[in-house]
Amino acid sequence: MFDGNETRFDYVVVGSGAGGGPVAANLAAAGFKVALVEAGSYHKSLNYAVPGFHGQATQDAAMRWDFFVRHYADRAQQVRDSKYRADYQGQAVDGVLYPRSATLGGCTAHNAMITVYPHDSDWRGLSEIARADDPSDGSWEPAAMRRYFERIERCGYIADDDPELRAGRHGDSGYLGTSMADPRLLLGDKGLLKQVIGAFNQTLIDLFPRSPDQALDKLERVLRLAPILKELLDPETLHDPEATVRSLWKLLDPNRDGVGRQEGVYLIPLAVAQGLRNGSRERILQQEMRTPDLLHIRTDAMVTRIVIEGGRAVGVEYLPGGRRYEASPAPGGGRPAGGAPVTLHADREVILAGGTFNTPQVLMLSGIGPRADLERLGIPVVLDRPAVGRYLQDRYEVAVVSKFPKPFPLLDGLTFRPPGPGEEPDPALKQWEESRSGLYATNGAVLAVIRRSDPDLEDPDLFIFGLPATFKGYYPGYADAIAGDHDAFTWAILKGHTENQGGRVTLKSARPEERPEIQFHYFQEGTDKAGADLEAVVQGVRFVREFNDKLGQPCRLVVRRNDRSFGTAELDINSDDQVRQWVKDEAWGHHACGTCRIGPKEDVTESVLDSDFRVKGLDGLRVVDASVFPRIPGLFIVSAIYMVAEKASEVILRDAGRALPDVDWAPLPDSTWQP
Repeated sequence: MFDGNETRFDYVVVGSGAGGGPVAANLAAAGFKVALVEAGSYHKSLNYAVPGFHGQATQDAAMRWDFFVRHYADRAQQVRDSKYRADYQGQAVDGVLYPRSATLGGCTAHNAMITVYPHDSDWRGLSEIARADDPSDGSWEPAAMRRYFERIERCGYIADDDPELRAGRHGDSGYLGTSMADPRLLLGDKGLLKQVIGAFNQTLIDLFPRSPDQALDKLERVLRLAPILKELLDPETLHDPEATVRSLWKLLDPNRDGVGRQEGVYLIPLAVAQGLRNGSRERILQQEMRTPDLLHIRTDAMVTRIVIEGGRAVGVEYLPGGRRYEASPAPGGGRPAGGAPVTLHADREVILAGGTFNTPQVLMLSGIGPRADLERLGIPVVLDRPAVGRYLQDRYEVAVVSKFPKPFPLLDGLTFRPPGPGEEPDPALKQWEESRSGLYATNGAVLAVIRRSDPDLEDPDLFIFGLPATFKGYYPGYADAIAGDHDAFTWAILKGHTENQGGRVTLKSARPEERPEIQFHYFQEGTDKAGADLEAVVQGVRFVREFNDKLGQPCRLVVRRNDRSFGTAELDINSDDQVRQWVKDEAWGHHACGTCRIGPKEDVTESVLDSDFRVKGLDGLRVVDASVFPRIPGLFIVSAIYMVAEKASEVILRDAGRALPDVDWAPLPDSTWQP
């Protein structure tokens, strides 16, 4: 698996996440010799495998990078964020924690596994770019892109013999198993049921004045839903529990074709198969088991530059030995260690999939980027590409937390982490170990409300999901705080389709080990001068507070200041202006994209790639990760990246004279995750 002797390959793929991992596997499945190079380690643990431990996965020192980013250049505004840190573990960090994964599978190894299909409008924008170069190119059209989702999905929440499986445009034989939480988990907890019913009622009431057509559609769904809920809530009528639950899953499925534009309450599809997290890692390992002579995986291999000869990318250079990147939380991270640089040769192409932060970093270290920035650092300019590292964007998220008079019974005795030395597994972990079921077979999210912040928007832009915990974003130790708080309920408000594209990734130095500078320029400090993003998030906060007030469970927006600049105080947030300031202070994101975006072939100023993922002006180099998107897609970006990986694989193989192969996937045995 980790053969270090080979140095010449057909393709070299850098990065094993949702972009690079499937591409490397597809190329090997088509018969090519492929090197998959990953800067992180191959780490197996319960934190990876147990869906309910996803918070701990982001904190696991064996599988994480610590990025700290600036939301604002204005320091006075930046330090208002309660999550801001000036220093951490003896390093000056001057920013807010942005967890990234350092293990096989990339960020699919620690994300919350939410798998929501993108909106058709996301693909239409890319199709317009492709058709501008070639009017006959319909490969980015929504209908064409949907088939990639069907190819990768193995839907576990619709019965295999259900005639609506294909009608709903789901896949039943892909590598990515999807499932939904069993709604019966909530039945024994009246506090949680109260939150769920309150959200449902408010959504229905709220839609009538906004859109009569939407409201009538919603009312029809309610009438179909009522007998299902009655069965679940009344054990005497529950004759076939599995069939009843499947009916609910199907009715409240946001991924059915055409459902994504409808507002309402939905359950949340997860990348969980047979109670286990699954993603890019499983796709890689499946292919490595099938073609060990073709797929060669290098971990603990930090790529420092693309090797370029005669206007063509011919390979990569990497530093062997783990934890050589400054973002490593291990002692000595970023300091010289390990062996001498190693060069891998690519006879056909190099595919860069290091992610939104590291892909532009590697390009700039290789001399591809803004001329002035490269010359300032003494890096020889290969291609002057001003858009490399620019147009950094993210969606925004804030959290509204309610405190309950007593803990939720569902969480009694749960720790949301593996047992420590001498500890017994908690009840939920015992259940998971015995049957791969229960609360730990989910990510803890209860349900979601999908809605528009403005009725005139083409697509819903708010995804509001509930979880029985206190979650206020990312900061060192945040997952431990979540695990210890059993009397709180959080509605996380996610704003998608954001307007702001004003962020930037730039090099601090020519040292590959050093993290780049990451500056998002949130809200009006960026390109959203009209403040549309801010107002949308405020609308989401208002919606949540309204239905909680009706439930008699008011939400106080409270911030405890611990920064030296402010001292320690609690601030109540009530008026609209106070809410706006609170959102500006406390918002975060974790779907960064756009730093190597696709654009028309002739445009080498505002974009980096053509619609076939090729770096314009250089042969033999493509980019396939979240950085390619001109505008941030959908509500949760990972499904779009998976789909882009399949499209890129098809394009690369087409140019090589081969077709994307069909493979019959089977779930991996438990031995692939057991430590």
